[in-house]
Amino acid sequence: MPRKNWSDLSDNERQWVWNIHKEADAILHSRIQSIMTLQAILFAASFTVSGIVNDKFMSLTYSLAIDLMGTVVCIGLFVFDRIILNGILRMKEYLVEDEIYSEFYRTKDVGYLFVKIIPWALIFIWGTVLALNIYTY
Repeated sequence: MPRKNWSDLSDNERQWVWNIHKEADAILHSRIQSIMTLQAILFAASFTVSGIVNDKFMSLTYSLAIDLMGTVVCIGLFVFDRIILNGILRMKEYLVEDEIYSEFYRTKDVGYLFVKIIPWALIFIWGTVLALNIYTY
C-alpha cells in the first residue's frame, strides 16, 4: 500500500496518528523513567552491599549479581524500546507535514538521540562499576 501524504489523510486518520504517537511517546517516557529509577536503586544497592558486607568474597558475589542485573536491564531497555521508538519515528514521517507539529519541534528531524544513548551510557557505567568491584577485591 503506497504511503499517503498528510494532506491525503482524513480527519479520523489524522486524529488516529496523533493519538497513537501521543500514547507511544508516553509509554517510551514512562519506561525510561522506570528504568532510570531501577538503575538508581541498583546502583545504591551495589555500593551499599560492597560497603556493609564484611566478607570480601560475598561482597564481590552480591555486587557482581547486581551489576549483571543492571546490565541486563539496560539491554532490555535497548531491545524493547527500539520497537516503540521505530514506530514513533515512522509516525513522525506523517506528522512533520502538519504545520503545528513541525512548528512545535522547530525541525523536521527529531531523532530521540537521548533515548538511543541512555542504554549504552548505562552499560558503560555498569562496566566501570564492575571493573572497580573486581579491582578492589
